Amino acid sequence: MAVASNVRSAAISPGRQVLTRLWRSGSFMVGFSTLVVLVALSLAAPALTPYNPIKINTRERLQPPGLNHPFGTDQMGRDILSRVLHGGRLSLPMGVVPVAIAAVVGMMLGVIAGFYGRWVDLVIMRVADVWIAFPPILMALAVVTILGTGLTNIMIALGIAWIPYYTRMARGTVISAKERVYVEAARALGSQDGRIMLKHIFPNVLTPILVMATMGVANAILAGAALNFLGLGAQAPAPEWGTMLADGRQFIRLGWWIGLFPGVTIAVTVLAANLAGDGLRDALDPKLKV
Repeated sequence: MAVASNVRSAAISPGRQVLTRLWRSGSFMVGFSTLVVLVALSLAAPALTPYNPIKINTRERLQPPGLNHPFGTDQMGRDILSRVLHGGRLSLPMGVVPVAIAAVVGMMLGVIAGFYGRWVDLVIMRVADVWIAFPPILMALAVVTILGTGLTNIMIALGIAWIPYYTRMARGTVISAKERVYVEAARALGSQDGRIMLKHIFPNVLTPILVMATMGVANAILAGAALNFLGLGAQAPAPEWGTMLADGRQFIRLGWWIGLFPGVTIAVTVLAANLAGDGLRDALDPKLKV
């Protein structure tokens, strides 16, 4: 019976095995479903809320949560629920774009460094070591100072700040993979370096980078909210979650709800991204599961 079970498991494709493990992973399903709901609510925000998120209405300023305004209104009379839902269009990309920039660039540099080694590896990794010596948030602040404020510049800055972390991850995987028998066989058959890296090395690098990127989404959302909180990203009256937190800080005694609901939304989003990342890590590499 055990042999038959092993034969059936071996007959299932690796991709299907991963999908099965994801489906059975409670943490992934909860996190992923929550993220899907948040994205859907943000996209459908104009149809779900009757209020303009940036229109000032001084007659309804600082209204507590109630039937007309479930999340209350801010110091300008704007509906908080409308601003939170519309704010997802600005805040959610903050978790994806910087990670995509860092993962793509870092993976390319790591593959080149690990594959060629010697002076190429030395130069790339020493630069990465110096880069990592600075905390990502400080590096992002420096880049924003150079590029200027704005959401686009914040996403670029965060992406640049995290590149060396993905470079190190990719390099370590490449150093291990390039010693495999199939890579040596490809060399013996006369395959070019580019073909070897694309066909034989890249698939080994993709899985750990994908897991690292998924886990990094939560950090990117938090870092983006922090930079927006400092006023370096979205400018008023844009309904960005970090900016709304900054507004709530100023009116915490008069309107506690102004900062509470965007803060809870950030917390839920970060938690969901972490749960999805944990589940994806366990599905792609079950041996890492504790």
